Amino acid sequence: MSGKQVHDSLQEMFGGNAPKAVGLAWELDESILSDTGTSRAMSIGNNKNPFDAKTSRLLFLAAALAKGDSECTRAQTKMALKAGASQEEIIFVMKIVRHAAFNGVLGNFTPALEVLTETSK
Repeated sequence: MSGKQVHDSLQEMFGGNAPKAVGLAWELDESILSDTGTSRAMSIGNNKNPFDAKTSRLLFLAAALAKGDSECTRAQTKMALKAGASQEEIIFVMKIVRHAAFNGVLGNFTPALEVLTETSK
C-alpha cells in the first residue's frame, strides 16, 4: 500500500479527522505511512486472517487498551461497533484487559516477594 493510499484510508476511517500524526507523517516522509500499510496487510487486513471482522476489531481494541493509546482505542471502538460488536462485548473486552493488566502487576511483585521471602528465612 502506498503512503497516499494509507493516508486516504485513515482519513476515511476517521471521518476526515485522522490523528495529527497521520498528516505530519504524510508531510514529512510518505514511507512512514506505507510502512503502516504493510503492517496492516500482514495482520488485520490480511486475507488469510482467520478471524472475522468483528473479532479482529475486538482483538485490536484489546491491544490499544493495553497500550494505553486513547486515539487508537477510540477508533477501534468505533470500528468494532461498525463491525457488529455490541456494547456488552466491548465492555467485556475492557474487563479482560483490566484482568490481564492486574495479572501483569502481580507478576511485577516477584522481585519484592523474593527479597521478602529470602529475608524472612
